[in-house]
Amino acid sequence: MPLADEPITLAPKSSPREIALLSKEVDGWSITEDNMTKLRKKFTFPTFAAAMVFVNKVGAVAENEEHHPEITLSWGEAIVRWWSHDRGGITRDDFIMAAKTDVVAQG
Repeated sequence: MPLADEPITLAPKSSPREIALLSKEVDGWSITEDNMTKLRKKFTFPTFAAAMVFVNKVGAVAENEEHHPEITLSWGEAIVRWWSHDRGGITRDDFIMAAKTDVVAQG
């Protein structure tokens, strides 16, 4: 089953091995480290309005799943970061939400 079709399951924090395996399932997402491990991807758009539409659609998916990203919106781009704060980093659920975000971006 593709990740984008999987439900959120309150998964435990992913091991480095699982992160490496799941990273292959989501194209263009990078692993970042600041205060904890996160998935990050920048999406570009021709206008601010198009970026805002994308952000609102991702927000609706996040609300439906009760799992929310950090989104930075600026002219022509949105940067989306997924992680599970209560689990201390990235979980399988974050990869699922990254895949769902890609579906939103594809229209």
